[in-house]
Amino acid sequence: MCPLLFKHIFYSKYEIIYGIGVIDTMDKIRIGQFIATHRRRLGMTQTEFANVLGVSNKTVSRWERGLHLPDYDEVLTASELFGVSVKDFLTGNPDAECRDL
Repeated sequence: MCPLLFKHIFYSKYEIIYGIGVIDTMDKIRIGQFIATHRRRLGMTQTEFANVLGVSNKTVSRWERGLHLPDYDEVLTASELFGVSVKDFLTGNPDAECRDL
């Protein structure tokens, strides 16, 4: 599958399901900060968080720096781990209340 087509399908899934619109560079940075903040809140290193999601610590680093976004399944797992809604995760909502796990 063409990478551009995959990205369009991937982002379209977020748009359709969560109604958040197109994700731009600033959103990637905000989402990355959200991931880093919540990962640290759980007291996890990038490596520990990566192991839970089945990715490398370098992948987590790329997310946190706003270079890439996690795949759909990783978003679902991470939002559940963080105790936040997927919409709050994808918008990088700093006011997202964490549910007790």
